[in-house]
Amino acid sequence: MPKVRPPGEAAPCRDGASLSRPGDVDGMVDRPGLKLGLAGWLTGATVVSGEPLMDLQPSSRQRELIARARHLARERFAARADRHDRDAAFPFEDYADLGAEGFLGLCVPERYGGLGADYETYCLVSEQLAQGNASTALTFNMHCLTMLMMGPIADNMAMPPGQRERH
Repeated sequence: MPKVRPPGEAAPCRDGASLSRPGDVDGMVDRPGLKLGLAGWLTGATVVSGEPLMDLQPSSRQRELIARARHLARERFAARADRHDRDAAFPFEDYADLGAEGFLGLCVPERYGGLGADYETYCLVSEQLAQGNASTALTFNMHCLTMLMMGPIADNMAMPPGQRERH
């Protein structure tokens, strides 16, 4: 029978590895000849001729959005999450905060006034939001995925320019 761990006790890392090593900064691995995101490090990505097979480092824009989402999750969402879960209440306050930070437009194309984030950037932001309130991140997921689909759909709809401007 598998061991059931008490809440808060993490499972051991693969092959006894630690999730942090000297020189790691906030989940990023940065060593000479090896620049991989945490995902590449945990999955055992290898380096060929001193260059990584994949560069999993977030872009500067992604890092900025990650930091904003992390701050929002820790400073605002986390304090309310237990109450929302206990009361089975929709996190309206979290959505007000998402709107104030511009995150409700995260996946809305820039030409329509949004941030124009791609799927990868959305995932990185959502991961941070889930640290504060997983329920908020789940509903945010539905919103963002709809927005990712609607941009191309709207672009392919036949309509006069004036009508497109209004909508």
